[in-house]
Amino acid sequence: LGVLAGQFFITNAVFFVIPIYLQMVLGYDALKTGLKIFPLSVSIVLFSMIGSRLITKFTPKQIIRSGQWALIIGVLVLTDAINAELKGFMFGAALFIIGIGLGLLVSQIGNVNMSAVDEKQTSEVGGLQGTFQNLGASLGTAIVGSVMIASLTAGFVSNVSANPSISSSTKSAISSKSKAGVPIQPANQVQSEAEKSGLSQSESTSLSNEYKDSQIKSLKTAMFFLAVIALFTLYLSRNIPDKKIA
Repeated sequence: LGVLAGQFFITNAVFFVIPIYLQMVLGYDALKTGLKIFPLSVSIVLFSMIGSRLITKFTPKQIIRSGQWALIIGVLVLTDAINAELKGFMFGAALFIIGIGLGLLVSQIGNVNMSAVDEKQTSEVGGLQGTFQNLGASLGTAIVGSVMIASLTAGFVSNVSANPSISSSTKSAISSKSKAGVPIQPANQVQSEAEKSGLSQSESTSLSNEYKDSQIKSLKTAMFFLAVIALFTLYLSRNIPDKKIA
């Protein structure tokens, strides 16, 4: 059940972070965002079917652990692929690898949980599975979102403080307003709001650039944290049966 919670933790965190990156940082619309995420959806469906067939040749533990390693590798590759300009195939490849991991996990975890109890207890296990799914999903969004916002706030304030082209009064105002956390928004909106508040165009542009840089770093921090969580799920899977399920 811990592995199941970890799976939904990672799933929801990925589907929370990636649209923020594509829409808030890169300015993609909903359609383009969906197309960029498409490799993840394809691989989840494909490898959930492949995983169910692999059970005749491999044990559930082998398949699940292969999925967990795929998640770790995929998240690390995705961490490296996140940048100010999305170019090349690494982003799509990372999502596909993450989908491999999630698909393999989906194909096995439910069966493993149900096979661990007799028929009279299947309803209770089903209820527990739903509970742990919801728990993992909720924690994934909440915790990774908190990590990202905390990193964004700290990074933005630090970048602004170190930028010589930004006035001391602006630095002080940013530091004061950021105590409650920096909101997630497009970088061009930061520039627009800065200009409306009376700042010069050059200073507003500097703020926007520092905010975008902080966004990228916070997304990378959130994804690295997710890789650590994925690595921790390997520990949770240590007691999964290492024999084929009849």
